[in-house]
Amino acid sequence: MSTLKTIHIGDVTSSPGEKRSGHLKVGEKAASSIELPVTIIQGKEPGPTLAVLAGEHGCEYCGIFAAVQIIKDVRPENIKGTLVVIPLANPPAFEERALFVNPIDVVNIYASYPGSKEGTISYIMANRIFSELTAIADSIIHLHGADYNESLVPFNYYARTGNSKVDSMSQKLASCFPVDYVLEAEKPTDVTTGSPKGTSYAATAAGTLYGEASAKGIPATMCESGREG
Repeated sequence: MSTLKTIHIGDVTSSPGEKRSGHLKVGEKAASSIELPVTIIQGKEPGPTLAVLAGEHGCEYCGIFAAVQIIKDVRPENIKGTLVVIPLANPPAFEERALFVNPIDVVNIYASYPGSKEGTISYIMANRIFSELTAIADSIIHLHGADYNESLVPFNYYARTGNSKVDSMSQKLASCFPVDYVLEAEKPTDVTTGSPKGTSYAATAAGTLYGEASAKGIPATMCESGREG
């Protein structure tokens, strides 16, 4: 369990009892930077740090809206520990209404973790996100919400890593949501192959934020709820 301390993410500095918002720079375009909105909410009492990320797919508005609503509703005096919220992880896709992929390099950031400092822009973005969140989080939730062409039954994923303590906590985290289906994804085995291209998804938890975080010992889940944007 984390102790009370000042937290720095991007240009945001937060102390116990505060809610602070700003931006995390994750990459460069030809003539501008790519920055993610980030909010840190800290209670006055010590507790765990939960990171919530949405908007890996730019048209999955349910998850983005939910993350924004969390930022609006949660107050420091009502929590113990720390809540970190990134409501939009893929601004280029959001701005261009691009299905599934980052339109700059046509990579699906969903399965590009832990990223790479030497890869194309999606891998660079994923590397910065992964590094920042896994450095401070005790658990991670990333919110999805059905892209424009998807109509789905709400479900949550968690990864089977072989670490019984982490897997049990990830399952409990996934089961906190009011969904009928909580699915176990296969163990992350390869963090080097990177993201599937086009509109494909990862067949396993390999390369996903929840999978790679779990493999690193941080309980995590991925949540799907919504339909057709």
